[in-house]
Amino acid sequence: RNVLHELEEETGTYIHPHKFRRTLATRLLERGMKIEHIQRILGHEKIETTLIYCSVSQRDVKYEYSKFGTF
Repeated sequence: RNVLHELEEETGTYIHPHKFRRTLATRLLERGMKIEHIQRILGHEKIETTLIYCSVSQRDVKYEYSKFGTF
């Protein structure tokens, strides 16, 4: 927090610590880590909370869908 506060003062930009947690969760998910493992890393009791932190890009959805062919 102290480092982020110093960066905020230097840059004049608000830096929210949870943004880093969201980025970490999303990147781990994109690289194939199971959501249950991400849940443990973030220390969440409920997987629903972890899902809030993970963003799924439209590109990733299209890619995953393409692996199953057309219906």
